[in-house]
Amino acid sequence: MVYYSALMDIGSCVVTGTQSKRSVMPTQGTTTTQPTSSGTITATGNGWVSYANDQVGKYVIAHFMVGNAASYDKNQWLSEIKLAAAQGIDAFALNLGQQPTWQPDRMQDAYDMALASGTGFKMLISFDMTAISCSSWGDTAYLTNLINRWAKHGAQLKDTSGAVYVSTFAGEYCSWGQGSIVPGWVQAVKTGPGTAGVKTKFIPGFFTNASSNYMYRDFMDGMFPWNNGWPMGDYDTNWDPDAYDLQYVDRTRGQVYMAPVSPWFFTHYPPYSWNKNWIYRGDDHHYVGRWEQVIYHRAQVDLVEIVTWNDYGESSYIGPIGKDQPNSQAWVNGFPHNAWLTLTGYYAKAWKSGQWPTITKDTIYMWARPHGAADTAPDPSCGRPNNADWTSDKFWVILFATAPGQLKLQQGTSSSITNVIAGVNKLSLPSAVTNTGVYATLARNGVLVFSYFAPITFTHSPPRYNFNAFVFSGP
Repeated sequence: MVYYSALMDIGSCVVTGTQSKRSVMPTQGTTTTQPTSSGTITATGNGWVSYANDQVGKYVIAHFMVGNAASYDKNQWLSEIKLAAAQGIDAFALNLGQQPTWQPDRMQDAYDMALASGTGFKMLISFDMTAISCSSWGDTAYLTNLINRWAKHGAQLKDTSGAVYVSTFAGEYCSWGQGSIVPGWVQAVKTGPGTAGVKTKFIPGFFTNASSNYMYRDFMDGMFPWNNGWPMGDYDTNWDPDAYDLQYVDRTRGQVYMAPVSPWFFTHYPPYSWNKNWIYRGDDHHYVGRWEQVIYHRAQVDLVEIVTWNDYGESSYIGPIGKDQPNSQAWVNGFPHNAWLTLTGYYAKAWKSGQWPTITKDTIYMWARPHGAADTAPDPSCGRPNNADWTSDKFWVILFATAPGQLKLQQGTSSSITNVIAGVNKLSLPSAVTNTGVYATLARNGVLVFSYFAPITFTHSPPRYNFNAFVFSGP
């Protein structure tokens, strides 16, 4: 996670140059299909009933970096709240630290405009404990005061008992000047708010082994394992980490499970700034695959948090690109992710309702990186990102089809023609060099349904390393 401050002078790895091209990959495409005309989802689990439906409802939350909202006015908040609500997102988890000090003011606008939007949209606080002091007992007051500030606001997300949702990024090492993390956290999120009549539902994003949940159950009301949003190695995303963590969710004490879902991850900061330069694997339609896991295990998942709405520095954003970036422009500008937001709407609705939505419009979604994973670039400040070998040179396609048809794809010399089914079709094709983009046509019974062009370029001569993704949808 990258924290923005208008006062910081943070460098990014931006160097221009060229490198010779290498041969284009073979042009054989692959496809998998998933019929998803409307119908009941068969959920899986370990004998648990749909506890989530009874206790808290099915909330989809998006992680929002308040530090990347320095210039936001009320109109901007209102616009993005409506964008999120239109795609089944119920709340923003507002990530903040202690600096810059204007962040609570932006949060006040967020709460006020959520209420004014008329959408039922909510907010909750997510304390970024990498940017908040927690070394003394007095530091607990910062958290308590902010919880109490908005606890009774009409836009505060609460459970059915009236408990205020509170979360974190990290915080597992906060000692609060004590011999254990427990007393300080109890004071910050339980006893402190309690003196003001505020009850909390605390679901921290601690980076500890899930078995620690037992030790921390005096103040933890749930689990949010942040890194489960991506595979932590060179393999596809799977449910195994969640299955392990769920063993330690104590349902008898009312604890809940918040599952992270994230579309992508790439960060590229040099050692003299944040010293972050790596990717997580996002291949094989990762975002869709992760949503499918959450949907099929919906009886065990109480809440979903999308990581993120606007963390540009880590390329995980699904919201519009804003102007308050943490010096991430080199790998963010020109790489919109808005199509992932509209794709979110379909899967959020399926997870919340237990029914696959009916597909009423033919729509194609496409995403890909701008250069080869093995390519080198004149980028001495950072160098090639760690884990770069975990990704393949392909572009990824999701087609929502109202009926069977024939889809043609072409990027440079790479092309395919695929018979598609009614429902959700997953396709991929090797990336090929082009300075224009990807062409897609869908035909049905010999009649053209749509022709769509996405400016997804690809090169083997990158001027800088960029493992972010172009993401487009249409027509």
